Amino acid sequence: MSHFGRIDVLVNNAGFGLLSAVEEASDEEVRKNYDANVFGLLKVTRAMLPYMRRQQAGHIINISSVGGLKGYVGWGLYGSTKFAVEGITEALAQEVWFPWAFMQRWWHPAFSARTFSKAIH
Repeated sequence: MSHFGRIDVLVNNAGFGLLSAVEEASDEEVRKNYDANVFGLLKVTRAMLPYMRRQQAGHIINISSVGGLKGYVGWGLYGSTKFAVEGITEALAQEVWFPWAFMQRWWHPAFSARTFSKAIH
């Protein structure tokens, strides 16, 4: 903000997958997945919304997953974080409606062969 003075687009794309049966993942693994995929998104969104309100403009794009639309074997815990992203996105779109057309979008990439099961720090 100090460099450009405004924020036009926020893309929440941080996160990582957790391939595990629901009963097999440890509490620590699940917490880390929620911290990155859900609470990270919330933290950044909450930090940017006041700027978007002041400038009466802005777009938020939340990257979700097909795992947030339907449960898949081995991806239930990861999917639950993306179901949370879906709910947050839908509710926020209704809560933060402005006449100046504040928009919120999300994208649902499919599972792919690329590795996304480890967080990049």
